[in-house]
Order: sequence, then C-alpha cells, then structure tokens
Amino acid sequence: LVPRQDHLQRHDPVDPDLDRLVDDPHAAAAEFVQQPVAADEALLELARRFLHVYGPAGTRAFGIWASVGAQSAVRAFDELGAEVIPVLTPAGDAFMLARDEPAIREAPSPPAAARLLPSGDAYWLHGTSEQRALLVPDAKRRGELWTPRVWPGALLVEGEIVGTWRRAQRTVTIQLWR
Repeated sequence: LVPRQDHLQRHDPVDPDLDRLVDDPHAAAAEFVQQPVAADEALLELARRFLHVYGPAGTRAFGIWASVGAQSAVRAFDELGAEVIPVLTPAGDAFMLARDEPAIREAPSPPAAARLLPSGDAYWLHGTSEQRALLVPDAKRRGELWTPRVWPGALLVEGEIVGTWRRAQRTVTIQLWR
C-alpha cells in the first residue's frame, strides 16, 4: 500500500460532530473542555486520529509524531486491538485503521494536474526516512523538501512531488526538479 494523493480531495472527518464545531465553535470548545479524558484513552484516540490521517504507519512513526516513547506507541497500537489491521507497505510493516480499509482499496481518482501543497501538509509530512523515500526517492531532493530550517511547500504534479515552492509576500517561487 502506497500513500495516495486522492485522499486530499475527500472530506472524511475523524470527529462526526465536526459540523457542530464549525457552527458554534465556542459552545463546542466549552463542552469539550468540560469532558475529562483519562490519559490512556487520550493516547488511544491520538493513535486513531494519527492512523486515520497518516496511515498506514508504524509505531515508530506514531511515537515520533506524538512525542511519546516507543513503549507507549507500541502499547497504544496493541490496545487498539481489532480497530487496527497489520499491512505490508513498501516501507515495511505498518498498521491502519480497520474502518479505513474500504477507502484505501478504492480505485484512486485521477490526480489533479498540479497542486501547491503547503509546508507541513499531511500528504508529505511523514515521520520516518523510509516513508519520505517513498514520496521523494532522490536523497538530494528530500533534503530540499525536508530542510533543517523552515520547510517549503511541495509541488505535486499528477500525483508526484516534483519540486518545492515558497511564498514571500506576493511572490511565489517554484523550484522544479526536472
């Protein structure tokens, strides 16, 4: 299973009450704050949301993303039990939410001709070097996208990252790799 660009086009919120947040964000926020959640359950919900957006992914990627230790990441995935299914990806063993399996098995929609993905976009923000190598096989180009400083945006053409872009005031600069 390889990450697909077509997930950028669907609206599939993790929280079915998302419309309520949009309609009355202050009331929804107040309600949320008043509902205490145990730390263990919060970690499980964080793992669910991570897998929904970034999955398939492994415990290492989750641990990096969530800033939790390796043992906590493994425990969270273990405790999700039947909610997750193991999958084999080009980057190795991983997990995904069982409820997301039908969507990932659907035929991909045609990719957009071109997209300017913002810095840190979920499509290319991955936690491990193996995952990044799937999106940008050339190590030199990976260094241009995932810099030690402020990350540029990614230029996506027909589903493939082919460059970077930056904006300064009203000027957009695009750096093509081919």
